[in-house]
Amino acid sequence: IMVVIEQKWSRAGHLFFRVHAANVGDSRAFLLRRDGSFVTLSADHKPNDPDERQRIESAGGHVKKMGNGIWRLDGSLALSRAFGDFRLKQEPSLPADAQRVVAVPDVVQTFAEPGDILFLACDGMFEARGMTWSGVAALLKESLEEMRGDLPRVAYKLLDSAFTR
Repeated sequence: IMVVIEQKWSRAGHLFFRVHAANVGDSRAFLLRRDGSFVTLSADHKPNDPDERQRIESAGGHVKKMGNGIWRLDGSLALSRAFGDFRLKQEPSLPADAQRVVAVPDVVQTFAEPGDILFLACDGMFEARGMTWSGVAALLKESLEEMRGDLPRVAYKLLDSAFTR
């Protein structure tokens, strides 16, 4: 995931931020608004997604649910988009955006205001039991309030929560 934030000023003189997020894979990002709501900035790229699966199979790949319940591309990769994994991007007759694995990002643009929090995390944070989008956002909000905005302590609490679930 990559996020670029631009500082802007409205015509009325109010500070705001333009947020651009691009992601490939299954790391995630969201904006936690001051009111506790959140805006997702990424989407997981998994091989069992119908559009991803169609591209993979059209490129000669296979998608299979493994014994542990995880869907995998060609029995190995649990992602359908990645910057690496070049061995799955070697079909010479296909353009780069039609390979079994592609590096084409999803791009999201939104606005943020002072006091909003940008949260980025790898897939491990969200794969723990109960660590859904809304679960992590609620835990982040609660931790920020409890720890009075002490971001290192908040980060530690979130990591600890993911490890112990």
